[in-house]
Amino acid sequence: MKACLAGAFLAGGTVSLSLSLPHARAIVLLAILLAALATMYVGAALSTGRTPHVLVESLAAGAFVALATLGVWCSPLFLVFGYLTHGLWDLAHHRQQIATRVPDWWPPLCLVYDWVIAGAICLWWLQP
Repeated sequence: MKACLAGAFLAGGTVSLSLSLPHARAIVLLAILLAALATMYVGAALSTGRTPHVLVESLAAGAFVALATLGVWCSPLFLVFGYLTHGLWDLAHHRQQIATRVPDWWPPLCLVYDWVIAGAICLWWLQP
């Protein structure tokens, strides 16, 4: 529960910072954060030294970096999709469906963070 609250708190700070920026810069910031979050699991996999885990996490990170890039180049909808699916990736780690070991608190914190950010992008940047 504390991890979820921490995720919400951190997301609130990110949303506040994003709202203080011009639209285009906020989108770039959120894209960079999505790409950075994806690489955290690569780091965790590298710490175990297991090549299959590193490969899986690297492929997933590449997909999230691609979504982040499309979010900047094409539409923030790609960021929404990226944050929502990264939350599902976090959930898979939490339920140990993905073999990469991470601290127990990390997946719930990141899941809440991801989904709050996705919601904020929908509320503030996708309104007609």
